[in-house]
Amino acid sequence: MPSSTFRNLPADKRQHIVAALLDEFCAYPLSEAKISRIVVKAAIPRGSFYVYFSDMFDAYRTVLAEALTEVDAGLDTEIARHPDDTLAAVYDYTKRFIAKLSHSPYRDLYTMHWLINRAYLAAHDEHIYHRNRHTDAASLDVMVDDIALASGAERDAVSRTVMDESHATLSAVLNGEEPTAALRRFEALIDILRAGVRHTRQIRHDSAEPDLPNQYDRSTEPDQSNQGGDHVSRHR
Repeated sequence: MPSSTFRNLPADKRQHIVAALLDEFCAYPLSEAKISRIVVKAAIPRGSFYVYFSDMFDAYRTVLAEALTEVDAGLDTEIARHPDDTLAAVYDYTKRFIAKLSHSPYRDLYTMHWLINRAYLAAHDEHIYHRNRHTDAASLDVMVDDIALASGAERDAVSRTVMDESHATLSAVLNGEEPTAALRRFEALIDILRAGVRHTRQIRHDSAEPDLPNQYDRSTEPDQSNQGGDHVSRHR
């Protein structure tokens, strides 16, 4: 994270530096970004860069966190709109986010991040790249048909699958795929997940019902051949 010195800069100077970072990371992959270009654009001494940020990764995370604020806020909004259906919430969040891409000032950064930089960051340090709280399966409560998934394993599996497909859909659109086709594929996956959850619930419901004796099952009838003996033994 940036230093307290950076956070305490006057707002206009801080935003000027962030704008320089954004220009650099929109134009170049993280592996090719240059501090020399950033400091010229930001009009700061090279030494100041290291006062504000520990390294290039720290600078990248700073501008990325600002860009992803609208991503997190968008998902929060959709979850609030669909408290009974998490799958619908994630789908609508993805659809709305794609619709906003055309006029988002961060579109080029999103493209660079999802298509190139995420893998580079993961290779550098698996703990560095952005994981907003909704991509962590353990933190996303999954509701389907107004019922929460109680099993931790099932919740994690559904959560990871739907969030991974959301990111895959965004990546496909940023890579040039027609949004309608990418969203149709995502919708098909959600239908499969929903059907699977309902089927699992039905199996558990059926298995929980007590077995009732079959009225035509003669094995439940008393043995007529030894009825007298049984009668005697019960009354001894």
